[in-house]
Amino acid sequence: MFGQMNHYQHQAFGLTKTNMDKNGNITLSYETWKNGIKAPLIGMADIVNIDIFDKPGVAKLDFQPTLVGASSVATAVDPDTDSYRSCAIDTSGNAIIGSEEGDVYEYDINTRTFSNVANGSSTGDFHHAVEWKGYTIFASHSTGNRRIDLSAYSESLSGDNIEPAFESMPTNSLQSGLGDYRFSRGALCLGVDDVLYVGSGRYVGSLTEDTNFNPTSSATYTWNDQALDLPEEFEIDSIVNHNDFLLISAGNPRTREQYIFPWNRLSSSYEYPIPLNNGVAAQILASENLAFFLDGTRVNSK
Repeated sequence: MFGQMNHYQHQAFGLTKTNMDKNGNITLSYETWKNGIKAPLIGMADIVNIDIFDKPGVAKLDFQPTLVGASSVATAVDPDTDSYRSCAIDTSGNAIIGSEEGDVYEYDINTRTFSNVANGSSTGDFHHAVEWKGYTIFASHSTGNRRIDLSAYSESLSGDNIEPAFESMPTNSLQSGLGDYRFSRGALCLGVDDVLYVGSGRYVGSLTEDTNFNPTSSATYTWNDQALDLPEEFEIDSIVNHNDFLLISAGNPRTREQYIFPWNRLSSSYEYPIPLNNGVAAQILASENLAFFLDGTRVNSK
């Protein structure tokens, strides 16, 4: 949900047309919407682009996609038998997709074909994915141990092309009995320092390559399952890079508090936390010098 921006902010963002339909929905048209919300004006980075105290509304793009090539996706897997959870783009530009059942699929960008390339990891569903060091790294929710495990996929791996749970976050780091409130389980982020960061419950783990990373050999990497600890009872939803910091979104299911914890990746603790208003699970989007916090009902920027 979005609040309103003032006239000058709209002007700076290239607003060309507004339209209100009979139901009261307002459509905003921008010349350069693909560039995101940004402006060349001095001082714009210091302006809160969304008035969080204004009446919320819904923002929709006034854009119609066009067909760039004929292709069939009829070979896609039946959603009744498998549910996609995560996706990463490999070095060839192909999409590597993890499923709820721990299966891996590939969409080949050249042949435009969709295929099952690895079956059934026993470690749980693949919630998050990132391409790193020639492997697709999945964060899977290990239900029995209530933690996030790291699994790796590559055609170079023996067996079923998966190295399941080659490292794990602390057992019971994910809280139980949270219902639907905490729908985001764990997080993955590739830092600007080329370190892979993992969120599980209140802990941030780090995976660093030592030499020629191979998930089957612990001698090739350094794993720290508690590189950073957040306060008790908090659960991490999202981690993103923002300049020299990682921004870590985490909430307390009991008190419904939600904070952004900035961390410089080197200190033993985080900087002063940024509170969010509504106390619901948040995701973060970062672009250039702006970070957007999606807290369920509004979008705030800092």
